[in-house]
Amino acid sequence: GGTGKTDLGLAAARQALPHFLNGVVFVSLEAVDKAADLPATLLQTLVSANFIPPPAPGQEPESYLFDQLREREMLLIFDNYEQLLPQTGFLQRLLDSAPRLKLLVTSRERLRLRQEQLFQISGLSDIADAQRLFLMRAQPALPPEDEVLVQEICRLVDNLPLAIELAAGWAHVQKLSEIVTELQQGLDILVARFRDQEPRHVSMEAVFEQSWQRLNEDERQFLRHLPAFQAPFTAESALIVSSATRRELASLLDKALVRRQGDRFQLHPLLQQFVLAKWTLAVEREVRDRHLAFFMGFIAKYQSGLADYPEAKVMDIVAEVLPDIIMAWKWACRSQREDAFNQMQLALRSYFSMRGPLQTGVELFQTAAKCFPIETDIGLNLRLSTAYLLQKLGRHKSAQEAIAELLPHEEKLSASDAGLAHHIMAVCLYMTGVYGEARAHSERVLAYGVAVNDMGLESLAYGLLGVIALAGIDFDDQGVFQAHNWRPELLDVAIERFEQSLKMARQVNEVSRIVTNLHNLGYCRWRALDFPAASALFQQAIHIAEQAGSNGSQTR
Repeated sequence: GGTGKTDLGLAAARQALPHFLNGVVFVSLEAVDKAADLPATLLQTLVSANFIPPPAPGQEPESYLFDQLREREMLLIFDNYEQLLPQTGFLQRLLDSAPRLKLLVTSRERLRLRQEQLFQISGLSDIADAQRLFLMRAQPALPPEDEVLVQEICRLVDNLPLAIELAAGWAHVQKLSEIVTELQQGLDILVARFRDQEPRHVSMEAVFEQSWQRLNEDERQFLRHLPAFQAPFTAESALIVSSATRRELASLLDKALVRRQGDRFQLHPLLQQFVLAKWTLAVEREVRDRHLAFFMGFIAKYQSGLADYPEAKVMDIVAEVLPDIIMAWKWACRSQREDAFNQMQLALRSYFSMRGPLQTGVELFQTAAKCFPIETDIGLNLRLSTAYLLQKLGRHKSAQEAIAELLPHEEKLSASDAGLAHHIMAVCLYMTGVYGEARAHSERVLAYGVAVNDMGLESLAYGLLGVIALAGIDFDDQGVFQAHNWRPELLDVAIERFEQSLKMARQVNEVSRIVTNLHNLGYCRWRALDFPAASALFQQAIHIAEQAGSNGSQTR
């Protein structure tokens, strides 16, 4: 509701008038609540407009209409047919009796007739049209600097004409920024202030309530679950989360309560707010738990998919539902679901480190870490992931502080995680020029990797030891430049470390580290003035990176 179906029907009537020999008739069904009254309503409309003469007293309306319209070339526009559904028998008989008759029917729900040609409308497709409608209804005229706020209001209501008009009615009472804030909080502001507003359009809540009342209990139960989704959802995900069937999905599509976008579906954002307002605490807990369970399973598929599909493709799939994964993560925080974090955190850490946004990843892991004491296994792991993403973000001081907080508990970490903690500390120290301490932590990383035969960890350690060796050519262990104490022999040490790192990376197929080591070896050859060898290494690195089709597959 509120998409402008009636206005569109009236506009169609005006444009169609020259094309129908016997005219165009607009039939409002707003006051008709029984299909049995439809023939009498149509008859009254046609007689009042002098399209047909009045019937004789006692003559049955339907048969009289069929006789009068049998040879007519007309367009009949029935407006607001939804309250008469599912009864469509009169329309079918009317078309059968008058072959030159055409019907245009506006409805919030499909008629589901074989002859039906559907033209679905939603919000205004042109943002400029939406803004013009707002400005037309807003009194007084708004200053040019309010244009951005008008755009935001239109975006929040998804360019829905009725919602735009209702919001504009408050423009002379409230600042536009206040209207934006209220729209972000719910539907309360979308109430008519005009005395001539149609009763059924007095508020967006009233519009949605009319649609809600026409649903059966199975359809309502299905619709209650859909606001959990933050991004367009697949049929599979909606049906699993709700335990509904495709019949309910098809019904909500027919009623225009769910919109199709390619192979996915979506609720109108205002309808989403309306349904959320109907949630009780028990409903919220049940829906959010089911939503979380689905995306925990999704993450498990994502992790296995990394082994079966190109990394870029898997990342694209995750990106499509990232808002839902974030919502599931936040619910896991609220409900302190340790099992959810155990299943999701490594995959999300990997995703955010490669695709970003890193700041979002940091905030999510920081929030989750606060839910559990540092002494617990999950508390340590969440803080480790936070530090990892902080280091990736370049916030080395914060990452270093986070690692310093958890290193006293490193005996509770697995060898691989303890090694990663020392690696993060080593990177932070290296980036701040404290090369001696960085080397010591990298050697701890190497020791952990060797102890558990973690070649990925060994590759990390050797790679950073090579970078530290390169820095040592020109700087001392405290990062001070040594103008007269250059140590070219460390170039050979760096080359040896990079070759060791490359060998390990190839054995575990860490593409990102393979490319990085080839680049670093190329730099070493360039610095040694061996330009042909440097060029060959650089070209090899570029070729492998292009073949991978992404920025790499490093997961730590």
